Amino acid sequence: MDKDTRDKLIEAATPLFAWKGFAGVSIRELSKAAGVNSALISYYFGGKEGLYADVLESSLVYLLNTLEKIHHSGLEPERRIELFARAVSGLHKQKPFLLRLLQGEFVNPTVCFENIVKPYFEKIIVFLPAAIEEGKNTGRFDQDVNPFYAAMALSSMVNFYFVVKPLADHILPQDENRDEEYIRQVLKIYLSGVRRHGDA
Repeated sequence: MDKDTRDKLIEAATPLFAWKGFAGVSIRELSKAAGVNSALISYYFGGKEGLYADVLESSLVYLLNTLEKIHHSGLEPERRIELFARAVSGLHKQKPFLLRLLQGEFVNPTVCFENIVKPYFEKIIVFLPAAIEEGKNTGRFDQDVNPFYAAMALSSMVNFYFVVKPLADHILPQDENRDEEYIRQVLKIYLSGVRRHGDA
């Protein structure tokens, strides 16, 4: 298998699918963007659907593998939560189109929503609540904290920044370390909120 051609197709297809959606991109447009014969899309992926599925899965499998390593690290819950936030932030820098791809699936789901997005999120969603539950069990976190709601809150805090980043670029200080500082502030606020009273 010519990995260069395959990767070239995925690289070219990712921004097109992100900005125009699955239905809005033609095979001709995909092949032109990648600079390859359109027949190669069928050869490597079985068609446009297969290419789109690979684009989605390549980003989600990266996130899943990263979070699994953090989950099995044996680190304290606070440290795992910190690494989770930083991993998601890092993912957005490495895979800047992932949020748009997922938003497209949430608004106009394709067959990939049931076959790829949903199964991956069912695996991904367990890691952060597990860290929060452990924090509660060890007396480090407030007993009133709901692990799943708390996990959703942190995910929202981290991801929303990258959703509105074009706007943030205009209204927040122009600092080359702004992304890192934002995550630092989120973690400070979040961990202060979930810790047992008196431990913050």
